Amino acid sequence: MLISDDYRTSMTTPHRPSLIVFIGKPGVGKSTIIQRVFPKTTCVDVMPFVKKYEIDGIVPEEKTILGYQEMYQSLSSQFEREDQFLILELGTNHPELNIQELVKISEKASLCVFLCIASIDVCRTRSRERGRAFDMDALERRLQRSFPESHLALLKDSSINYRRLDMELPLEDNVEIVNSVLNNLRK
Repeated sequence: MLISDDYRTSMTTPHRPSLIVFIGKPGVGKSTIIQRVFPKTTCVDVMPFVKKYEIDGIVPEEKTILGYQEMYQSLSSQFEREDQFLILELGTNHPELNIQELVKISEKASLCVFLCIASIDVCRTRSRERGRAFDMDALERRLQRSFPESHLALLKDSSINYRRLDMELPLEDNVEIVNSVLNNLRK
């Protein structure tokens, strides 16, 4: 069962837009599960905002936060409509900024975060299989980041609904978990 259209109208309570967030390492399967569960829903991906700061094919780590800040600035204006329903795809860096901004959004929107988790080897293999050009050193740095520990610590101190997803499970199992969590939030 896909919940994209059904969920959009059900979760969005009167005067409350909705945001579903998927956070994980490159290659973990965020885009895959988003496309499967929400095939007709707008997805905001942080990557185009971060890529603006690319120099010779690499985004300096200290510049990535600027892309995240721009993305959140852009997002804040999208919650003016009560029926707004968005999906957000994030990488694992800047956990403090991300959770802080998501807490702000949760004051005006229904919000649920999925922490997408898989081993570094699985993420590395999947990243290579996608066939996109990428800098191997940059990919390795992103894969070696500590995740989800920092995010979990920050989320536990917030009122944000969140759930871990084992992205090494079959896709259908995770689709079922996402649907179940979102259906429970509607109740």
